[in-house]
Amino acid sequence: MDRTTSLLAIVVIVAFLVARFLKTSRRPPTTMFTCGRCRKVSPHNRRTIDAWRAGKTRFFCGACHRAWLATQPRRLPDRSMPGERADGCLGVVLFFLVLPAGAAIAWVMR
Repeated sequence: MDRTTSLLAIVVIVAFLVARFLKTSRRPPTTMFTCGRCRKVSPHNRRTIDAWRAGKTRFFCGACHRAWLATQPRRLPDRSMPGERADGCLGVVLFFLVLPAGAAIAWVMR
């Protein structure tokens, strides 16, 4: 491996770790919450932590959430991007940031 490839690999790994840290590091201040419907004290789970990260302040236990889901009309999956999730573009942004940086590093190192 030459020096440019090693440097590019390090940049990609660091960018991945930073993105991973920023995405999952935030947690609610307490591990428990009071259900907004039945007032049961429950531990946070992935769903409620994601809701907290999205700025929600009222959380519901699993039983109340299932009861709410049962009353909602069934939604068809979004087929605008077959086989792809349409909820973000972090990977594309990182690609377009790393590609020119790698080319610039390769240009300077030659």
